[in-house]
Amino acid sequence: MMVSLANDVCARIREINRLDKIKNDMRSIKSSYEVLQAIKKDIKYLIAYTAVIGRKLPTAIQESLRQECESILSDTANSRNNFDHDFRQADILSLAEISLQEIIKKIESEWQNYANEWAREPLQLLNLVKYLSEVKAQAEMYDALKERIQHFINEVPKHPEQLALFEQNVQKLIELLNAIELDVAVKEFLQKVIDGQATMKDLTKEVRAWCRSGDREHDFRITIGR
Repeated sequence: MMVSLANDVCARIREINRLDKIKNDMRSIKSSYEVLQAIKKDIKYLIAYTAVIGRKLPTAIQESLRQECESILSDTANSRNNFDHDFRQADILSLAEISLQEIIKKIESEWQNYANEWAREPLQLLNLVKYLSEVKAQAEMYDALKERIQHFINEVPKHPEQLALFEQNVQKLIELLNAIELDVAVKEFLQKVIDGQATMKDLTKEVRAWCRSGDREHDFRITIGR
């Protein structure tokens, strides 16, 4: 009777251990699955980003991203092979996910550098001429262009149409500003006015002639600083 009881207790202990193992395995599988879902989501972003703006990034950055992606692919492949005998892959996969997020952040940063540089000159020029009567008369159009351009600078295009729209808006702004004839001396004068650094010395013959053209005498008010 004692032997039978001992065998029964041992059997129950083995069953409890088996159930505990199944429970722990299920937790491990669930954790691994959740990380894989996050990886899947980030890979979709990565594919969309690289397909649309990949060639806009510096060659060195493209090569760096390629190497980092190959490393992540190798890590996830190894994790898949190890999964057959060890369900505890969440920690390893989490490292791959962190690396993916860093790659996405790098792409977003590089895109902003590219887009800011691409739009820098027209946006700076717009800041110089925004007080001119012909610009103020179309303020809503200029503001809308500037807002759309800034939107695409802050948000990486995920579709070719978005990239094309960004470039079209920048080109449209350039064309509008080019219609306002400004030589280098006038641009320098306006920049000094905005910076509060303009002096009587900056009112050169060319600048005075430009100020007198059109209706510009109503666009400026000259004050003498102390």
